[in-house]
Amino acid sequence: MDFSIKRTSFIAIIVIAALLVIFVPLWVKDYRADTLLSFTIPTLPTPPSAALLPTTAGKASIKNLLSFPLTPAKAWVVELPDIKDPAQAENLVLSLRRKGFNAYSRQYKSLLGVLTRVFVGPEVKPEQMKQVAEQLHTQMHLTTQVVPFDPLLSQ
Repeated sequence: MDFSIKRTSFIAIIVIAALLVIFVPLWVKDYRADTLLSFTIPTLPTPPSAALLPTTAGKASIKNLLSFPLTPAKAWVVELPDIKDPAQAENLVLSLRRKGFNAYSRQYKSLLGVLTRVFVGPEVKPEQMKQVAEQLHTQMHLTTQVVPFDPLLSQ
C-alpha cells in the first residue's frame, strides 16, 4: 500500500508542474512579449493619365518602329577547328590574312582547358561563305564549317 501512495503522489506532482508551466506565463504580465506589429504600406505611384501624353509624337514613333525589320540581318562565318596552342592559332590567322581572308580568333574555356577558335568572315550571304570554306579546304586542307556570325564573339 505504501507503493501506491508514492506512485499517486508522484503523478499528482507531475500534473501540477505541467499545469504551472502552462498557466503561470499567462498570469505574469512581463513575461509575454507584444506580438502585434504596426507598419504602413506605401501606396503605389499612379501612372500618368493618357490625356497628359502627346499623341502626335506617339503616332510618328509607331510608324518608325514598324518600318524597321524585326530581326537583325544575319551574317555568316567559316569556323575552323579549335586549336589548343594560342601561338599556333595566331600563326594560322596571320597566314589566312596573307592569303587575303578576313580571319580572327577567339579564346574560350572548355573541359580541355583554354582553346582558341579561328573564324573567317563575316559575310551576309551564306553562299559566299560556302565558297570561302571550299577554298580553305582545297588550298590549306582545313576542315571548315559555315556557322551564323555571333557579334559577341567577334569583339
